[in-house]
Amino acid sequence: MLHEAIPGVSRVAILRHLPFGESALPDLRQASDALKLKLAIIEIGSADELKSAFQAAKRKKVGAMLLMWSPVFYLNRDRIAAIAIEYKLPIVSSLGSEMGAFMSY
Repeated sequence: MLHEAIPGVSRVAILRHLPFGESALPDLRQASDALKLKLAIIEIGSADELKSAFQAAKRKKVGAMLLMWSPVFYLNRDRIAAIAIEYKLPIVSSLGSEMGAFMSY
């Protein structure tokens, strides 16, 4: 859906809070290959690393960021939304569009 919603996107960051989301990575890689998208996996260990994760995504020139599910992301959803706006980076998240996500699944 992201590929259709933002047609020019060619790089997508996957933000992952360790250890969550490991089992979904092979499927994400397979889907990105099929859509000819380049993935940038960004892993954090705590909420203190959120801003640096967005900085890394911008350095990698991604066009959007997918947040894997994590209780840390849920508890910091307002902060994540503010950082995403600051960095002008559309996010896709299961946390819902009401938290500022461009798309929700």
